[in-house]
Amino acid sequence: MPRGGANRKPTAARQRYFELVRQGLKGAAAARQVGASTSCGSKWFIEAGSMIIPDTSVAPRFLTQDDRIAIADGLRAEKTPAAIVKAAGVSLVLVAER
Repeated sequence: MPRGGANRKPTAARQRYFELVRQGLKGAAAARQVGASTSCGSKWFIEAGSMIIPDTSVAPRFLTQDDRIAIADGLRAEKTPAAIVKAAGVSLVLVAER
C-alpha cells in the first residue's frame, strides 16, 4: 500500500499557498496558513517546477535592476531626463542623481 494520502486540499488552498510564498513567506509558514502540512507544501513547490518572484526594491528610493537598465539605455540613446523617467516610470530626482 502506498504511503501518504491523496492531496485532499482544494485548489484554492494551493493557489493561496503560492500567493503567500510570492509575498515572501517561507514555505512552511505558507503551508500552515492554508491548513496544509509542510510536506504537502513542499510537494506543491516541487511539482510547480519553479516560481518567478517579483523583483521588489527595499524602499521606493532605490532603483530595481530593470530601472537601472532603462535609465542606462535612455542615457546611451541621449534622451532627455524627462523622457527617461517617463519610459522608466521613476522619479526625475532619481535620474538626476545618477
